[in-house]
Amino acid sequence: MSIDSFYGFLTDLGYTHPVHPIAVHITIGLVVAALVFALLALSPRYEKYAVTARHCVTLGFITVFATIGLGLMDWIHFYGGVWTGTFTIKVWFGVALAVLLGIAAILPARLTYRSPVVLVSYLASFLVVVVLGYYGGELVHGTGG
Repeated sequence: MSIDSFYGFLTDLGYTHPVHPIAVHITIGLVVAALVFALLALSPRYEKYAVTARHCVTLGFITVFATIGLGLMDWIHFYGGVWTGTFTIKVWFGVALAVLLGIAAILPARLTYRSPVVLVSYLASFLVVVVLGYYGGELVHGTGG
């Protein structure tokens, strides 16, 4: 199935918007949840949330690939695949997020769930999501360049 036929199918269903924003919200939510649960797990009373944080970050790692793929498809369909500075930044930070989420998903198996290194990996993933969100907003609402 080509990109054009995919978007043609969606148009036939009455959906004419980009698809990437739907997927991106899933990945963002999982990254934010991983950080929140990891921070909660710092309290001995809530230490079991460290496992939940790892589950969130692992699922975020899985979903980031669909999010990136749909972003590339939207870029080709809606922006003609034109390389701009903003899009280049999004691509590099998207790859960085995938790498960071992969590391964050693996670290708890090598360290303790509540290790400061694990928490830093969750925080780094969160900060990359913030940068990606900013530049996504620039593409849609800003200069687009």
